[in-house]
Amino acid sequence: MAPQYTTKDLVYYSGMFLGLAATYVLLESLGVSNQIVKLLGGLTVGVGCGWLLEKLYTDNKD
Repeated sequence: MAPQYTTKDLVYYSGMFLGLAATYVLLESLGVSNQIVKLLGGLTVGVGCGWLLEKLYTDNKD
């Protein structure tokens, strides 16, 4: 059986990956050299961005 992805999933994961990538690049440009710190920082911001975009999407959908 194929997974049943929805538009809400697409919105969440788009925000998460964009937030992760932007934060990773920002931390790298600030001189952070530890890969784990960049990854954890990116994941934290990415999950927050994903949640925010999903929330905006579901609130405007009604």
